[in-house]
Amino acid sequence: MKTFKWILSACLLTSAAVIVVPASAQNANDSAIVQAAKDTAKERASDKKKTTRVYTNDDFSQRHEQPPDSANGTAATGTPGANKPGDAAKSVNDNQKLKDLQKKLAESKGHEQDLRRQLDTLQKKADVETSVDRRNMYLEMISDQQTTLAEYRRTQNDLEKQIEEEKKAEEKNKESQK
Repeated sequence: MKTFKWILSACLLTSAAVIVVPASAQNANDSAIVQAAKDTAKERASDKKKTTRVYTNDDFSQRHEQPPDSANGTAATGTPGANKPGDAAKSVNDNQKLKDLQKKLAESKGHEQDLRRQLDTLQKKADVETSVDRRNMYLEMISDQQTTLAEYRRTQNDLEKQIEEEKKAEEKNKESQK
């Protein structure tokens, strides 16, 4: 009888070792797979980033051309030296900055619309979901996206303020050139 107990114990320990060892090896493989997936996602995200170029005044040739109505450096008002050499380049830079701000605002509004569509889809999924855990997951995603939506709104407000400031500066610039 003692021999039977020893054999039974040995069999149970051996079978437990056979089950536990592959399970721990599987967890190690899973974490390696998860890490590889994260690395791949990071690489794809960095590939998608566009390279940006910052233009400075040196990149634009400053034109010292005279307007067609002035032959000797006098402006239409007849005041000598009224056309400063940097006025044209500054006007172009201000105009370009205004266009860039408007483009960023339009892109932000487009992203906001996409996010709103996603929020609607997630809300519909959360409303019909029967699983409590999955429903909570959807609600958490909705909360995160609402935070992102608020950030888009703040960015849009900032861009709108900057656009207004640029327009005012441009008007002021035009008035000072007259």
